[in-house]
Amino acid sequence: MASQQTPMEVLAQLPQYMNLEDSDFKDSPVEATVSGQIPQWLAGSLYSNGSGVYKVGPTAWNHLFDGYSVIQRFSVRDGKVTYQASVLDTEEVKKCQQHNRIIGSGFAHKFADPNQSSVGKFFSRVIPTPPNISEKTNINVLEFSGKLFAVADTPLIHEISPDSMKVKGKVSHIAKNR
Repeated sequence: MASQQTPMEVLAQLPQYMNLEDSDFKDSPVEATVSGQIPQWLAGSLYSNGSGVYKVGPTAWNHLFDGYSVIQRFSVRDGKVTYQASVLDTEEVKKCQQHNRIIGSGFAHKFADPNQSSVGKFFSRVIPTPPNISEKTNINVLEFSGKLFAVADTPLIHEISPDSMKVKGKVSHIAKNR
């Protein structure tokens, strides 16, 4: 009979980009080495978004789609290229960092909130609760009306600062009962 691997053991086997540490993120742009010449007229930024943080403290997600959002930016200006990468600082991520563990639910696992009472923790495992709207906007970055938004397949989107790549605000388009 094969033994089950823990999420941390699975993470250790994944490529480095799936096993990021705090030191892997660049809060300020880093200039890249360019071989060749970039035309002077070429200027702009390319933003990328995707799951990138799968562990917080001793806890880890065990599903590819559950990771927290990492925003990356490649900028070209005056023949130079810079790179920047940042974890999207949602309220959910801040709460996890504060408690040094994952809190919340994903596709394959649910991590209890340490602020919940013992009775609340018990009932959350026995009585199904309505699904929470995840703050994981880890699929794409869209520009609309001069603003940048991190989006996913949920009704919640985050407006992000193009310079710092931090959350400026969030918008929820949840249909209200009529």
